[in-house]
Amino acid sequence: MSSVDPTPQGVTTAAGITLPKIVIIGVHNCSDAYPNVKYRVLGLLNSEGISAQEYRYTFLWRPFSRRGRSTWRRLVTIVSAPLNAILSHLRAVAACVLHARSESMYVPYPAPLVLFCLSFFPRVLRPRKIIADAFISLYDTVVSDRTLLSDRGLPARLLHWIEQRAYRLSDLVVADTAMNAAYLTQLFRLPASKVVTLPLAIGEQVYSCTSYHARAGQCTVLFIGTFVPLQGAEVIARAVSLLRDEADVQFRIIGYGQSARSAREILENEACRNYVWMEEWQDATALAGEICRADICLGIFGTTDKTQRVWPLKNYGYMACGRPIITGDTACARELTRNADPAPFAMVPVGDPQALAAAIRSLAHDGAARIGYAHRARGFYEQNLAGVISIDAILKELLR
Repeated sequence: MSSVDPTPQGVTTAAGITLPKIVIIGVHNCSDAYPNVKYRVLGLLNSEGISAQEYRYTFLWRPFSRRGRSTWRRLVTIVSAPLNAILSHLRAVAACVLHARSESMYVPYPAPLVLFCLSFFPRVLRPRKIIADAFISLYDTVVSDRTLLSDRGLPARLLHWIEQRAYRLSDLVVADTAMNAAYLTQLFRLPASKVVTLPLAIGEQVYSCTSYHARAGQCTVLFIGTFVPLQGAEVIARAVSLLRDEADVQFRIIGYGQSARSAREILENEACRNYVWMEEWQDATALAGEICRADICLGIFGTTDKTQRVWPLKNYGYMACGRPIITGDTACARELTRNADPAPFAMVPVGDPQALAAAIRSLAHDGAARIGYAHRARGFYEQNLAGVISIDAILKELLR
């Protein structure tokens, strides 16, 4: 299914200014499940500095939960998903040729497969300039972070080739942090000038700041996650078990994923009763409500290489809502806070549940410290990560 924005291309404003044109084409889902994609695309479509038109071909993959669908429905999903993906990408490539030839084009995440297919077309049939969003590297996720494929195997090498070819076709590649930009440059042997950084986009109307008041008594500690290795779910579970006798510290866990089963085994083996776990994913409004009701929010604590390079989307939400955060002491976190004194969030060594438990215990018993962190988190977000830092600046570079 395609979605086309009716905004005319190259319109001339009342002041006689002709806006530059850009076409947005991709296989992407503009929903709360992919907020960075959703709000970045909306930002382009609503920008006053450009004239944008979107052709969206949604890949309707609906993963089933553990308790979810029947065997028959699972089989239908497994068979239909690859066919749907192929059809969606073919339609997107056709749109590139039909609607973006000789124009400038932005390809939202995930961009590699669309651009890989497009790379085999003659130059005359391709867009004049291409900007690709590399929010999450497919190779990095599948091979390096989740270790689902061996880096020495043919499937991993094929995935690397596809992604490298896609990004080499692009004029600009957008990464979310300077360290991810450097990593992509090295991994795919790209010119450093081609990879630029841009903070992730969230729904700031939903993740809006509310005043934090430190309550006496119970302290609610929140973890939101997809349970990928970089998040360190097992570290959090062991910290929960270490604090199971702290009557005034209660945990709320939201989400499910790759490492969820091992985290739950830890909690069950330690007979923990100090947590509530909601496995089903919540929409943005519900997640923002959970954040605003929390006293401490937990970031990432994994020991993978990727943990060191990223500032996850949930941390954006925590900071936008103005809540105290404890996260891993990573290279990215240190780089973000290089000029911030005092720090806008608390940091502990990654992979260390004892250090995490100690930090939670200390902050849970110090309301004044929580208020300070909450205030600094929101201030840091406004100055460094907010939506006023838009993609328009990159587009001006691309379209000139």
